[in-house]
Amino acid sequence: MPITTLSNVTAFNAQRHLTDTQRAHEKALAQLASGRRITKAGDDAAGLAISNNLRARIGSVGQAVRNSEDAFSLLQVAGQGMSEISDILVRMRELATQSATDTVGDSERELIEIENVELQAEIERIAQSTKYLSSNLLNGEGDDFRFHIGADNTEYDVINYNGDGVDVTAGALGVDGLDLADRDSAADSLETIDTALKQLHVPMAQLGALQTRMETTRDNLEVHQESLEAANSRILDADYAKVSTDLARESIKLQAGAAMVAQANQLPALALKLL
Repeated sequence: MPITTLSNVTAFNAQRHLTDTQRAHEKALAQLASGRRITKAGDDAAGLAISNNLRARIGSVGQAVRNSEDAFSLLQVAGQGMSEISDILVRMRELATQSATDTVGDSERELIEIENVELQAEIERIAQSTKYLSSNLLNGEGDDFRFHIGADNTEYDVINYNGDGVDVTAGALGVDGLDLADRDSAADSLETIDTALKQLHVPMAQLGALQTRMETTRDNLEVHQESLEAANSRILDADYAKVSTDLARESIKLQAGAAMVAQANQLPALALKLL
């Protein structure tokens, strides 16, 4: 290559290569600092678009997980209320059985009736006061709940719960005003309480099945979310081992390139010395 004083082609070439090396060095630094393989659209436009779509999906699935957990909490509140009422009915049946025998007298039946009245009142209190936020759950005045447990808007992304069809008040169960103060009425009450228990166990079973379904739904959503996050990571995240190697290589090239540019800039002066 000829040595000239007006045009330093060697310096131009060295500077161009140095600029390319600087860009590669800056890219490696940005990847290490951000932890991402794609730091701007120019790195991989298609990959970035796919990653953005995956991130939107991941966010929606994550919210669906939280929705399912909230729905489970609502169902759990209703289930606990029903369980307490079931325990009360069991106790009322014990009292009715006790009052139906002649081994207890009128004074004992009066005490049994006092507890019986309080238990009826407690059934009513539980049914009227069991709520999730402002929604009644057990008194027949609840809402029809629509649980959105998916990332889309299809019939498979929604689970419905008929809250207004659940009425386990003392009146609805037929135990309001139940009298255990008399032997014969106490004996007749056994069938009434059995009917109330059967009536209560229907919504309890439905609720339990829905709780189990909601748990399964949540677990499946969490697995789906993990899969999406793994897919996004493969597209977006930087390979630290590779990027560290790239950075070390570009750092060496950067130092060497700077030295070559400095030497190339001295060529015109060398040409003048030859004159």
